[in-house]
Amino acid sequence: MGQGEKEGEREALALHCCYSQGLPATCHAIQGLEKLGTKQRNSAKKATQKTIETRFPGERLHTLDSLQDGGSVLRFISNQKRRAVVCRDMHPHLLAESTQFIPSKENEEVGTLEVSGYVRGRPLSVNGLLHIPGLGDFQMTQITAPPDPHPVKARLHRPPAVMDTGEEREGMAEEIKVVAVADPAKQESLDREVELDPMEGEQTWPTEEELAGAVSRLQTPPTGQPLRPSEARRVPRGTSDYQAAWIVADSEDEVTTFTAGVCVTVGERGR
Repeated sequence: MGQGEKEGEREALALHCCYSQGLPATCHAIQGLEKLGTKQRNSAKKATQKTIETRFPGERLHTLDSLQDGGSVLRFISNQKRRAVVCRDMHPHLLAESTQFIPSKENEEVGTLEVSGYVRGRPLSVNGLLHIPGLGDFQMTQITAPPDPHPVKARLHRPPAVMDTGEEREGMAEEIKVVAVADPAKQESLDREVELDPMEGEQTWPTEEELAGAVSRLQTPPTGQPLRPSEARRVPRGTSDYQAAWIVADSEDEVTTFTAGVCVTVGERGR
């Protein structure tokens, strides 16, 4: 592997780290074009612009070989619209300042990774998943709050001899507070795909008991009373089934008859 390929891998890794944290508005400039000829200058600028397009679509390449070019670049930066990073605003993110891997006693290849840094964005839930670029998603064990390594108000200056004593280290260890501990019942699962059930959605033939139960439900209304036998009715010619369903006698002793489209209600005859 040549030196150029190694440098290309380092550049790709650096860009990947920047993409993981979210890139706001960017400005691209190139130097050294004045040392090239006219044809070489145009070809070099086009090649650089093409490379930028693969990583930053729609971005413009600026030259930076003179004071006038520097003024143009500064003017572009001052008037540039700030781009919002949605993924960074909607999710918590952390730029690791220090890491420590503690291997397990049973298997040295498996263990706990301690990551220290400032959490930015939304609040971080200990029961959620933590994504590490290039490695994947992991569950968290707990969240601790160690002393601020870069406080806004600097601590009082202490001699190095005092800082190296065992008492000072014990005091620093006592200041570490456990903020939250993961609950196994509430932790988000690492499974991203639903297990396929080959029998899901299969339609089976009903059993004899199910068929008998369906017949009994049809013969018996919900109130538990048997259905009355259907009664023959005389309705006007041209009456539909829907219209006939609305024609109900006022009482059991009354009989409704229709003659030539005229409805006549006659009471029960005397005995």
